[in-house]
Amino acid sequence: MRLSKLRILPVIIGGILLLARPSLAVGEFIDVSREAWYYEDLMELRQAGIVDGYEDSSFRPDENISFSEFLKLAVLATRLEEIELAGDGYWKNAIYDYAVLREAIYPKDFSQWDFNKPISRESMALIAYGIDRKILGNPDLDLDLGPGDLEDFEDINEITRYEVVQAYGKGLIRGRSRTILDPDGLTSRAEAIAVIRRLIDRKKA
Repeated sequence: MRLSKLRILPVIIGGILLLARPSLAVGEFIDVSREAWYYEDLMELRQAGIVDGYEDSSFRPDENISFSEFLKLAVLATRLEEIELAGDGYWKNAIYDYAVLREAIYPKDFSQWDFNKPISRESMALIAYGIDRKILGNPDLDLDLGPGDLEDFEDINEITRYEVVQAYGKGLIRGRSRTILDPDGLTSRAEAIAVIRRLIDRKKA
């Protein structure tokens, strides 16, 4: 994924998303239709310099996104200051350390062992909530959601259920249906783009 205005740009070779190619026209992804449900979200983030496609002009919307890839998108889309590199110059550590420093995530919930694992919808919701609350400063909602609202409410980790429900209630993450959140399901790149768009544009939530 593209890291805009960061000192770590030169090291991101082989990441899932490469730097913007000036010759690539906006909307020219070989595998993204203008009718795709996430098309507007993707174009907005691309024009903002937050995300771009692969070298072969594809976006690969249905592929799973990893913990580190989603965290990078979320942090870079919402950060309020430049991120300093970690001592070893490894971008994943820099992003992770920044998120921990800002208390957007906690090591007890996520560790660096999660970097390359596909991120679950529950973890995506937890990160979205943390960034919305701690980096963007948006207050929590007065919510009373429970099993009567979500059929799989009990499947959400009890320790982080409050945060996940807040993310759902705020509209940052949406269910697979009106009553199914699917917290253990994996997150596609298209779904991740939609969540990031809602984080930075609350009118879309």
